[in-house]
Amino acid sequence: CYGIEVKYCIDMDVNKRLAEMPVFQIENVKENVDAVIVSNTAHTDEIIKIFDADNNFHIALNNAAHNSLFFKIADLIRILTSEIRMRTIKAMSNLDKLQELEIAHKNLLNAVKNF
Repeated sequence: CYGIEVKYCIDMDVNKRLAEMPVFQIENVKENVDAVIVSNTAHTDEIIKIFDADNNFHIALNNAAHNSLFFKIADLIRILTSEIRMRTIKAMSNLDKLQELEIAHKNLLNAVKNF
């Protein structure tokens, strides 16, 4: 795969692997996200727990694809965006919108299940 073909090759491989992935493992990680989001607002220590649970959810999705290139790219993006994701979680908490994060994870998991 070269240049523009990289995205196509990654997409094809990820789509193939998603059909084989152990969804129950991702559901367990998603339940951890749900467990730490107990209300629409959170204190600093709760925000850190939510952030960690969010990271673990996305790492589980990446691992389930069984694609090392996809995992490396997604991991790099996750690391590069960590500060903005932390600020987003804090802002969602300040706006009483943390439940939207829970809904987003549920929708992502459902999309994977229905693939």
